[in-house]
Amino acid sequence: MKVSEKTGDVVSTISVDDKDNIIITTGKGMVIRTSLENIRVMGRAAQGVRIVKLHPDDYVTDMIKVQDSDD
Repeated sequence: MKVSEKTGDVVSTISVDDKDNIIITTGKGMVIRTSLENIRVMGRAAQGVRIVKLHPDDYVTDMIKVQDSDD
């Protein structure tokens, strides 16, 4: 993964499928659930896609995979 001051450190990774959803929580209590179908796929050298816009002094505390209930 291409890491820079702009992207920040990689703290954790998880394996996901197009049909999965993810839930992201932050230290200040923000909770975001999104479908991975809504996130574009990028090449290997890309710097990633922003999923949550953090407020100053906030940080991601956890991310979990939620499988589609039809599975």
